[in-house]
Amino acid sequence: LIQDISSVLDAAEPADQKRRSWANRFAAEVYEKLEAVISSAQQSDDVGTGAKRSCEVSSLSVEPALKKAKTVGGVASATHSELLDSEQTTLASHSQLIQWISFQSSSEDPSTPASHGPDIQSGISALVGFVGQTIADMAADIACYDSMRKLSTFQKVESIATDDGSYQQLDIALTMDTGSCTDTVPDHKDALMMVAVKQFAQEQHRAYRYLAYRTRKLFTTQPNRRFAWGLTVCATTVRACLFVHDKVLSSEAMDVSTSDGRRTFVTLLTNWSMCESWRLGYDPTIRYDAGLKHWEIDVCDSETQLTRSYICASICCSAYSTFGRHTRCFVAHEKPTDLARASDQDFPKVLIKDAWARPISPGSDIVCDEVAYLREIRDALADNNTLDGTYPLLEAGGVVQIKYAGGVADDNTQLMLKDIDENTRAKVPVRIHRRIVMSPVGNPLHNLKSIDELIVVVGDVMAAHSAIAKRCGLLHRDLSVNNIMFHRDANGGVRGMLIDFDNACRITDMEKTEQPDCVGTLPFMSIGNLELSNVKRTVLDDWESLIYILCWLGTVGINQADQDFPAPSDTQFLDRDVDPAITESFARRAEIANALADELLGPENMGRLSLRNPLATPEQIAESPSQRQGMSADIEASMRSYACHLIQASGTILCLPQLVMATAQVLLQRFYYLASIQDFPLRGIVLGTLFLACKTEENPQTIRNIINVVDIVVKRDRGYPEVVTDGYDSEYYELKNEMVIGEMQVLRWLAFNVQVELPYGLLANYLRSLELTDQERVPQLAWNYVNDLLRTPVYVCFQPETIACGAIFLAARECSVGLPTSPPWWAVFDANAEDVVQVAKAIRALQARKVPHIMPLSARELKMYGEGVLDKHIAQMRREMQDKLDAELAFASQEKNVDEGDGGGKRSQTEHVDYGTRPKSRRGVRDSTLRDHNWRRHTSSRSRDTRHSSYRPH
Repeated sequence: LIQDISSVLDAAEPADQKRRSWANRFAAEVYEKLEAVISSAQQSDDVGTGAKRSCEVSSLSVEPALKKAKTVGGVASATHSELLDSEQTTLASHSQLIQWISFQSSSEDPSTPASHGPDIQSGISALVGFVGQTIADMAADIACYDSMRKLSTFQKVESIATDDGSYQQLDIALTMDTGSCTDTVPDHKDALMMVAVKQFAQEQHRAYRYLAYRTRKLFTTQPNRRFAWGLTVCATTVRACLFVHDKVLSSEAMDVSTSDGRRTFVTLLTNWSMCESWRLGYDPTIRYDAGLKHWEIDVCDSETQLTRSYICASICCSAYSTFGRHTRCFVAHEKPTDLARASDQDFPKVLIKDAWARPISPGSDIVCDEVAYLREIRDALADNNTLDGTYPLLEAGGVVQIKYAGGVADDNTQLMLKDIDENTRAKVPVRIHRRIVMSPVGNPLHNLKSIDELIVVVGDVMAAHSAIAKRCGLLHRDLSVNNIMFHRDANGGVRGMLIDFDNACRITDMEKTEQPDCVGTLPFMSIGNLELSNVKRTVLDDWESLIYILCWLGTVGINQADQDFPAPSDTQFLDRDVDPAITESFARRAEIANALADELLGPENMGRLSLRNPLATPEQIAESPSQRQGMSADIEASMRSYACHLIQASGTILCLPQLVMATAQVLLQRFYYLASIQDFPLRGIVLGTLFLACKTEENPQTIRNIINVVDIVVKRDRGYPEVVTDGYDSEYYELKNEMVIGEMQVLRWLAFNVQVELPYGLLANYLRSLELTDQERVPQLAWNYVNDLLRTPVYVCFQPETIACGAIFLAARECSVGLPTSPPWWAVFDANAEDVVQVAKAIRALQARKVPHIMPLSARELKMYGEGVLDKHIAQMRREMQDKLDAELAFASQEKNVDEGDGGGKRSQTEHVDYGTRPKSRRGVRDSTLRDHNWRRHTSSRSRDTRHSSYRPH
């Protein structure tokens, strides 16, 4: 966002000199008429009196107007009542306009409900309608009238959720009033620009954010959009916004409560009414034929310098964001000479790709020109028939040509901003508008019928990639599931095709770059690419991306029929282990939740992933997967609790935020309600969930740190010597393998739904609302209870609101602090008494239960635990590890004494050291020993209590 750019309004002026002179004249006249209306209203004592007086005068003028009405077939074109209704409507709109421009937001509180102020939506609609109608009345006889626009507004309500629980959201947009009497309701595809309205001037940045979010609708629904305008209206302050592909340029404020502000705004609306369509952001090379109901697209071929026209049969890809390349794809065929007799089946289909690409890769000097690269690929592989259809065959393409200033210019962002000052233009990255015609038309991978077809497609793509790299010297750099397509031949066989060379570059250019840029689709980028390594990118990086594509498809499936795991939802997601006392309460809540979900989420939205914590169903409560395989409920509860202890203690040593540790514990609880401990032992899942939580909560830790810390906590609990695992021995690699597999299994079984909503923020707000923050013990005690509950199944039984209320309830009772009862305090926080009591009981049950610090962590130990020999095995391991450490320390001491006795010089040749007695241990025993002792001092100084984090209400 670049704010307060005075030259932004210049970009709305008509480019044609004659249009510009008419616009200046009309703007002056409209402004004078608007000021006359405002002055007349302000002369009255109030708006209502003025409206009434004007109504009496206007009723006298209806009769002359009625006499002048033309008649057709003896019937008057406008009756007395119709003219009177029109006059009254005009007076009402004037009244709304006066109320809006007279509003003083500085005297209001932003927390005041919007209903206390004027209806700004009606005010802005009245002003736009006044300007549009006045210009239409004045411009009926000028030469450019047919290409002018009569501006108006429309409002569209969408059923989407908002922060306050509402499921309605109002979109306001400027559109072109066609004067049609049809009942067609305007939509976003008809909007010229979006309008963001806020009640107070202090909400300007919220208006910017909302406008940027809703402008996306214009780029999605209008395939001929190059850029977009928008308006923010905060109280009486209006700003125009120009949305280009990487920036938003905002004009200076136009305060409609002042005459200068109204003059500027009226001039802007007049310019928008009379300027050329491309000044509003429309692409003149993409036109909609309303009669034939299709889009016509012009493509300029840079090789032949000829322009071809194509008829769009369907749009297979739209621009789904406000910023970026705005890639659009059209399935089309060449325009025939006789449209009336031709049909779509008479012409071969081609794919037209329209995108705004950067000419130079960001962060480097690498040239990116997809048209030139596709032309080079076509010429280099023309003699290889075996690769036909495995790459896009370029038929035409080049930079889009726009008529400008009496000539033709290449379309780019600098052309859009030609009227903007030079300093502002320098801040906007350059993008070039390219359009490419290719064949054949591909299909996405999810339309494949089998894994066998996927293997064929991947083989074709690998062959095409190798040939392009070898014969053309080009590196693709963006292999992803969306850039691999397929098409079928006449016999039904599949052929894979590698597409989208937007990010491609020459291999020789990569070799000249000191720091390769980070390019690609995030889930499939190579490790070197993700880590911003200075190692040169090669073909191997693309092949690594191909491996990740296969892993992705192997995990989530090729298509819906191939997915063998249930889709995540709020009502069927997890098993859980829970106190039987909660079962009846939870069954009732689940029934209510199912009914509410059916009401709010229609069948069209049932696949949508919810951000609320997924809860277990009543059927899943009775028996967990571990219990179905023979494990008792008590043992399973103890093992879950111990696993959470490992996560909490390890996170404490790593100085992780409590948010990360809590997320890991909730993910672990969810996982073991889908899979059994027998199949996935604790240690791998503890490592995997902690590693995953560090990434999802944006607090990444190295694999080695996590493994070392968890290993130290386990050794401390079992009384083993606290020796740090060497990063090169088999023990470390075994733990690393368990971590990677554990993370992968957690993602698979949770279907990648790792969203966790925690009650910490709610707890602080509830305590503040109940005025308990000044209590000496209640806040910290409630905070401790919320942390303790992570060891229980409560987080997969209740939503965060209920958990926070349960912790407050028990903490207040422990401290003998009263809570409001009329109305019930828990009802204010969307909880019910029965659930709150169940949460409190879960805390009590946890306090009464003692969890042993020796629990099986691997499949082998789990078998020993069942046989009753685990304690004996751990005691034996404790002795062996201690003996090994003592031997290492003794050898290190002996080696040190030898060095000191030699005075720091070389050993005598006659001195004999028995290296054969040296124990086989880790490298660098002396350094390792010192490191072990430092680690022990560091970790022992930290509390082992899970409630280490303090309540901080600020």
